[in-house]
Amino acid sequence: MTVSPVTVEPPTEATDPPATTGEIDAGDLVDPEVISVTIDGRVLLVALADTPQTRSRGLMGVENLGDLDGMLFDLGSQRSVAFTMRNTLIPLDIYFFDETGAGVGRLEMVPCEEEPCPTYSIDAPARYALEVPAGSLDLGEDPTLSLP
Repeated sequence: MTVSPVTVEPPTEATDPPATTGEIDAGDLVDPEVISVTIDGRVLLVALADTPQTRSRGLMGVENLGDLDGMLFDLGSQRSVAFTMRNTLIPLDIYFFDETGAGVGRLEMVPCEEEPCPTYSIDAPARYALEVPAGSLDLGEDPTLSLP
């Protein structure tokens, strides 16, 4: 396994800052853009998926996130969206947020073991989606996402 260190600036607004502020272990992800986001006062360190290529790849092939809490998908605009777990190795929880950062839904997703892979979507449009390892984050009802 290759560990890809990523340098990030320490978050400016934090109640629970990451344990380290220098090099971040990005686990199996190769050279991700790493940002800190805040959800209901809790600071998370996430890989950012904000291009068609990074959104399409997502967490495929990733078993280890290292110091990262998950991956934040910026969908570019508020819209209906569906996710699949094709080639994704770990179970994930996905939280959806609208363009204001208000939580609009949550799903549990399991790795796809045979084709056709199921798709996961919610009824509400979303601007952002946060994937985290299943069971690693309990945001409760109506979480609010704040971006840097």
